[in-house]
Amino acid sequence: LEGLEKRYPGQLSGGQQQRVALARILAYEPEALLLDEPFSALDAHLKEKLQLELLELLRGYAGDAVMVTHSRDEAYRLCGRLLIMEHGRPVSEGDTHELFRNPGTLTAARLTGCKNLCPARKIGEDLVEVPGWGVRFKVVPPVPDDLAYVGIRAHDFHPARPGAENAMRVEVCERVESPFEWYILFRNADGGEGEALWWKFSKQLAGKGDAEYLSVAPESILLLRDAFGEHGLNG
Repeated sequence: LEGLEKRYPGQLSGGQQQRVALARILAYEPEALLLDEPFSALDAHLKEKLQLELLELLRGYAGDAVMVTHSRDEAYRLCGRLLIMEHGRPVSEGDTHELFRNPGTLTAARLTGCKNLCPARKIGEDLVEVPGWGVRFKVVPPVPDDLAYVGIRAHDFHPARPGAENAMRVEVCERVESPFEWYILFRNADGGEGEALWWKFSKQLAGKGDAEYLSVAPESILLLRDAFGEHGLNG
Protein backbone atom coordinates (compact mmCIF):
# COMPACT_ATOMS: atom_id res chain seq x y z
CA LEU A 1 0.00 0.00 0.00
CA GLU A 2 3.00 2.29 -0.42
CA GLY A 3 1.99 5.69 -1.72
CA LEU A 4 -1.48 5.55 -0.13
CA GLU A 5 -0.47 6.56 3.41
CA LYS A 6 -2.22 9.95 3.32
CA ARG A 7 -5.56 8.65 2.08
CA TYR A 8 -8.60 8.33 4.30
CA PRO A 9 -10.17 4.85 4.64
CA GLY A 10 -13.09 5.87 2.42
CA GLN A 11 -10.64 6.73 -0.35
CA LEU A 12 -9.32 3.15 -0.52
CA SER A 13 -10.72 0.50 -2.82
CA GLY A 14 -12.37 -2.61 -1.43
CA GLY A 15 -9.25 -4.66 -2.03
CA GLN A 16 -7.02 -2.06 -0.38
CA GLN A 17 -9.31 -1.96 2.66
CA GLN A 18 -9.15 -5.76 2.89
CA ARG A 19 -5.34 -5.59 2.88
CA VAL A 20 -5.37 -2.95 5.62
CA ALA A 21 -7.71 -5.04 7.77
CA LEU A 22 -5.48 -8.10 7.43
CA ALA A 23 -2.31 -6.12 8.14
CA ARG A 24 -3.92 -4.54 11.22
CA ILE A 25 -4.76 -7.98 12.57
CA LEU A 26 -1.33 -9.46 11.88
CA ALA A 27 0.48 -6.48 13.41
CA TYR A 28 -0.15 -7.64 16.98
CA GLU A 29 0.75 -11.27 16.27
CA PRO A 30 -2.50 -12.96 17.41
CA GLU A 31 -2.62 -16.58 18.48
CA ALA A 32 -5.38 -17.27 15.94
CA LEU A 33 -6.85 -15.67 12.84
CA LEU A 34 -10.63 -15.73 12.39
CA LEU A 35 -11.52 -14.89 8.79
CA ASP A 36 -15.22 -14.51 8.00
CA GLU A 37 -15.87 -14.33 4.24
CA PRO A 38 -12.61 -12.37 3.70
CA PHE A 39 -13.06 -12.07 -0.07
CA SER A 40 -16.69 -11.03 -0.23
CA ALA A 41 -17.67 -8.12 -2.50
CA LEU A 42 -14.46 -8.32 -4.55
CA ASP A 43 -14.26 -8.75 -8.29
CA ALA A 44 -12.89 -12.03 -9.65
CA HIS A 45 -9.40 -10.72 -10.52
CA LEU A 46 -8.84 -9.01 -7.17
CA LYS A 47 -10.31 -11.96 -5.27
CA GLU A 48 -7.82 -14.38 -6.81
CA LYS A 49 -4.93 -11.97 -6.25
CA LEU A 50 -5.80 -11.56 -2.56
CA GLN A 51 -6.21 -15.30 -2.13
CA LEU A 52 -2.63 -15.81 -3.30
CA GLU A 53 -1.41 -13.06 -0.96
CA LEU A 54 -3.27 -14.57 1.98
CA LEU A 55 -1.92 -18.03 1.19
CA GLU A 56 1.62 -16.65 1.25
CA LEU A 57 0.95 -14.89 4.57
CA LEU A 58 -0.48 -18.03 6.15
CA ARG A 59 2.63 -20.02 5.21
CA GLY A 60 4.64 -17.77 7.53
CA TYR A 61 2.01 -17.49 10.27
CA ALA A 62 2.69 -19.54 13.40
CA GLY A 63 -0.86 -19.58 14.81
CA ASP A 64 -4.08 -21.27 13.73
CA ALA A 65 -6.37 -19.81 11.08
CA VAL A 66 -10.11 -20.46 10.77
CA MET A 67 -11.91 -19.26 7.66
CA VAL A 68 -15.67 -19.25 7.09
CA THR A 69 -16.63 -19.36 3.42
CA HIS A 70 -19.46 -20.38 1.12
CA SER A 71 -17.03 -20.75 -1.79
CA ARG A 72 -15.84 -24.26 -2.56
CA ASP A 73 -12.91 -22.82 -4.56
CA GLU A 74 -11.69 -20.72 -1.62
CA ALA A 75 -11.94 -23.69 0.72
CA TYR A 76 -10.05 -25.95 -1.69
CA ARG A 77 -7.24 -23.48 -2.30
CA LEU A 78 -6.70 -22.17 1.21
CA CYS A 79 -7.76 -24.81 3.74
CA GLY A 80 -5.88 -27.98 4.58
CA ARG A 81 -8.79 -29.28 6.64
CA LEU A 82 -12.48 -28.75 6.11
CA LEU A 83 -15.53 -28.82 8.38
CA ILE A 84 -18.82 -28.88 6.48
CA MET A 85 -21.90 -27.69 8.36
CA GLU A 86 -25.61 -27.48 7.58
CA HIS A 87 -28.23 -25.87 9.82
CA GLY A 88 -25.54 -25.38 12.47
CA ARG A 89 -24.67 -29.09 12.61
CA PRO A 90 -21.41 -30.68 11.45
CA VAL A 91 -21.85 -33.03 8.49
CA SER A 92 -18.31 -34.00 7.45
CA GLU A 93 -14.78 -33.23 8.60
CA GLY A 94 -11.35 -34.13 7.32
CA ASP A 95 -8.61 -33.44 4.79
CA THR A 96 -9.97 -30.97 2.23
CA HIS A 97 -8.79 -32.77 -0.89
CA GLU A 98 -10.05 -36.11 0.41
CA LEU A 99 -13.51 -34.67 1.21
CA PHE A 100 -13.78 -33.31 -2.33
CA ARG A 101 -12.72 -36.69 -3.71
CA ASN A 102 -15.07 -38.67 -1.47
CA PRO A 103 -17.62 -36.42 0.30
CA GLY A 104 -19.53 -39.38 1.79
CA THR A 105 -22.82 -37.55 2.44
CA LEU A 106 -25.42 -35.85 0.27
CA THR A 107 -24.87 -32.51 2.00
CA ALA A 108 -21.08 -32.62 1.62
CA ALA A 109 -21.44 -33.51 -2.06
CA ARG A 110 -23.76 -30.55 -2.63
CA LEU A 111 -21.54 -28.09 -0.78
CA THR A 112 -18.44 -29.24 -2.66
CA GLY A 113 -20.20 -28.46 -5.92
CA CYS A 114 -21.55 -31.78 -7.23
CA LYS A 115 -24.35 -30.91 -9.67
CA ASN A 116 -25.70 -34.40 -10.43
CA LEU A 117 -27.34 -36.07 -7.41
CA CYS A 118 -30.10 -38.68 -7.42
CA PRO A 119 -31.64 -41.27 -5.04
CA ALA A 120 -30.17 -44.73 -5.58
CA ARG A 121 -30.32 -48.26 -4.20
CA LYS A 122 -27.74 -50.98 -3.77
CA ILE A 123 -28.38 -54.06 -5.93
CA GLY A 124 -24.95 -55.68 -5.67
CA GLU A 125 -21.50 -55.27 -4.21
CA ASP A 126 -20.44 -53.22 -7.23
CA LEU A 127 -23.81 -52.29 -8.73
CA VAL A 128 -26.33 -49.53 -7.98
CA GLU A 129 -29.68 -48.67 -9.53
CA VAL A 130 -30.70 -45.03 -10.15
CA PRO A 131 -34.37 -45.01 -11.29
CA GLY A 132 -34.50 -41.23 -11.64
CA TRP A 133 -31.86 -41.42 -14.37
CA GLY A 134 -33.07 -44.75 -15.74
CA VAL A 135 -29.68 -46.45 -15.30
CA ARG A 136 -27.68 -49.01 -13.41
CA PHE A 137 -24.09 -48.10 -12.71
CA LYS A 138 -21.11 -50.28 -12.03
CA VAL A 139 -19.19 -48.69 -9.14
CA VAL A 140 -16.08 -49.36 -7.11
CA PRO A 141 -17.04 -51.80 -4.34
CA PRO A 142 -18.09 -52.15 -1.68
CA VAL A 143 -21.42 -50.33 -1.92
CA PRO A 144 -22.47 -49.29 1.62
CA ASP A 145 -25.69 -50.81 2.95
CA ASP A 146 -26.95 -47.34 3.90
CA LEU A 147 -26.48 -45.98 0.38
CA ALA A 148 -29.06 -43.25 -0.24
CA TYR A 149 -27.81 -41.28 -3.26
CA VAL A 150 -25.21 -41.27 -5.98
CA GLY A 151 -23.40 -38.21 -7.26
CA ILE A 152 -21.50 -37.48 -10.45
CA ARG A 153 -19.47 -34.34 -10.93
CA ALA A 154 -20.26 -32.56 -14.19
CA HIS A 155 -16.71 -32.85 -15.55
CA ASP A 156 -16.61 -36.64 -15.00
CA PHE A 157 -18.82 -37.47 -18.00
CA HIS A 158 -16.97 -38.42 -21.19
CA PRO A 159 -18.09 -39.24 -24.75
CA ALA A 160 -18.49 -42.99 -25.20
CA ARG A 161 -19.49 -45.69 -27.66
CA PRO A 162 -22.80 -47.59 -27.49
CA GLY A 163 -22.54 -50.45 -25.01
CA ALA A 164 -19.63 -48.95 -23.10
CA GLU A 165 -19.55 -49.38 -19.34
CA ASN A 166 -21.95 -46.96 -17.58
CA ALA A 167 -22.93 -45.36 -20.91
CA MET A 168 -26.15 -43.39 -21.45
CA ARG A 169 -27.69 -42.30 -24.75
CA VAL A 170 -27.91 -38.51 -24.65
CA GLU A 171 -30.96 -36.36 -25.22
CA VAL A 172 -29.77 -32.75 -25.02
CA CYS A 173 -32.09 -30.37 -23.16
CA GLU A 174 -30.02 -27.19 -23.20
CA ARG A 175 -26.54 -25.83 -23.95
CA VAL A 176 -25.13 -23.15 -21.63
CA GLU A 177 -21.99 -21.27 -22.64
CA SER A 178 -19.51 -19.77 -20.15
CA PRO A 179 -16.28 -17.94 -21.05
CA PHE A 180 -14.09 -21.05 -21.12
CA GLU A 181 -16.46 -24.02 -20.87
CA TRP A 182 -19.70 -25.51 -22.10
CA TYR A 183 -22.42 -26.91 -19.86
CA ILE A 184 -24.75 -29.42 -21.50
CA LEU A 185 -27.99 -30.31 -19.73
CA PHE A 186 -29.14 -33.74 -20.87
CA ARG A 187 -31.35 -36.70 -20.05
CA ASN A 188 -30.98 -40.40 -20.59
CA ALA A 189 -32.77 -40.86 -23.93
CA ASP A 190 -33.73 -44.42 -22.93
CA GLY A 191 -35.47 -43.72 -19.60
CA GLY A 192 -35.56 -41.84 -16.32
CA GLU A 193 -37.77 -38.98 -15.25
CA GLY A 194 -35.51 -37.18 -12.77
CA GLU A 195 -33.84 -33.81 -13.18
CA ALA A 196 -31.60 -33.22 -16.19
CA LEU A 197 -27.93 -34.02 -15.73
CA TRP A 198 -25.04 -31.59 -16.19
CA TRP A 199 -22.01 -32.28 -18.38
CA LYS A 200 -19.14 -29.77 -18.26
CA PHE A 201 -16.25 -29.68 -20.70
CA SER A 202 -13.61 -27.26 -21.93
CA LYS A 203 -14.13 -25.27 -25.12
CA GLN A 204 -10.84 -26.77 -26.29
CA LEU A 205 -12.79 -29.99 -26.88
CA ALA A 206 -14.03 -30.08 -30.46
CA GLY A 207 -17.74 -29.47 -31.03
CA LYS A 208 -20.41 -28.20 -28.66
CA GLY A 209 -21.33 -31.37 -26.85
CA ASP A 210 -22.56 -33.40 -29.80
CA ALA A 211 -21.75 -36.79 -28.22
CA GLU A 212 -24.45 -39.40 -28.78
CA TYR A 213 -23.43 -41.36 -25.67
CA LEU A 214 -21.80 -40.31 -22.40
CA SER A 215 -20.27 -42.55 -19.76
CA VAL A 216 -18.72 -42.17 -16.33
CA ALA A 217 -15.96 -44.30 -14.83
CA PRO A 218 -16.95 -46.51 -11.85
CA GLU A 219 -14.39 -44.77 -9.62
CA SER A 220 -15.91 -41.36 -10.40
CA ILE A 221 -19.38 -42.22 -9.04
CA LEU A 222 -19.88 -40.85 -5.52
CA LEU A 223 -21.66 -43.23 -3.13
CA LEU A 224 -23.51 -41.11 -0.59
CA ARG A 225 -25.46 -41.57 2.60
CA ASP A 226 -27.72 -38.89 4.03
CA ALA A 227 -26.52 -37.51 7.33
CA PHE A 228 -29.96 -36.19 8.30
CA GLY A 229 -32.14 -39.21 7.66
CA GLU A 230 -33.42 -38.72 4.10
CA HIS A 231 -32.92 -42.37 3.28
CA GLY A 232 -33.18 -42.29 -0.51
CA LEU A 233 -34.41 -45.59 -1.98
CA ASN A 234 -32.84 -48.00 0.52
CA GLY A 235 -34.54 -46.61 3.64
